[in-house]
Amino acid sequence: MRNDPALCLCLTTVAEVAEANALAQKLIEQRAAACVQLDAPMQSLYRWDGKLCQQSEVRLVIKTTVNAKGRVEQLLAEHHPYQVPQVIWIHAADAPADYAAWVHQQTETR
Repeated sequence: MRNDPALCLCLTTVAEVAEANALAQKLIEQRAAACVQLDAPMQSLYRWDGKLCQQSEVRLVIKTTVNAKGRVEQLLAEHHPYQVPQVIWIHAADAPADYAAWVHQQTETR
C-alpha cells in the first residue's frame, strides 16, 4: 500500500436516515472514515429501468484518506442497500494541516 498524505471525500446516497446512520457507523467503527456527514433529505431525479424516477434520499459525505479509500469502497460494496450505488470520489486539496492530521489519525488501522 502506498503512503499517500492526501485527503478525499466520497459522496453516496441512501433512501433512509437509518440506512445512512448504519453505513456511517460502520465506516467510523472500521476506521475507514474519520467523519461522515449526513445531509438532510433531498430529492434525486434519475432514470432507472427506462422510467423517470424521483426519490427522497440522504447524502453521506465521507471524509477519509487516499490510503483508506479501498476500505471505504469495500464497506460500501458489502453494506450499501442500493443495487448500483452512487460512489463519487473528490480529492480534497488544501485542508488545514491539523485537520488533515486528525483525519489520518482516525483512519489508521491498528
